[in-house]
Amino acid sequence: MLRPVLRVCTGATGSFGLVVAIALLLKPQVDAWANVWERLWLKDGTTWGSSKEKGLSAAFGLFMAAGIAADWALKRWIGECPDEARSLSRPTTR
Repeated sequence: MLRPVLRVCTGATGSFGLVVAIALLLKPQVDAWANVWERLWLKDGTTWGSSKEKGLSAAFGLFMAAGIAADWALKRWIGECPDEARSLSRPTTR
């Protein structure tokens, strides 16, 4: 149960950072993503719902899905670190 939750959390964190970086580097900046916290105190922003904002929202979902799929594929093809797997399955007492 922990691994799927960790997959989603790391995928969301990585894709969020990537999309915010893209939004900041675009000229002109996409304010809806460049300052995502404004949604907490503004009822309606001027750039909300624009095509660039929708594109970055779609990119967030795609990057998140790609991150989750990459983590799953790496776990399936390469496996876990043997030291971590052993320590999680059988805790040793010293």
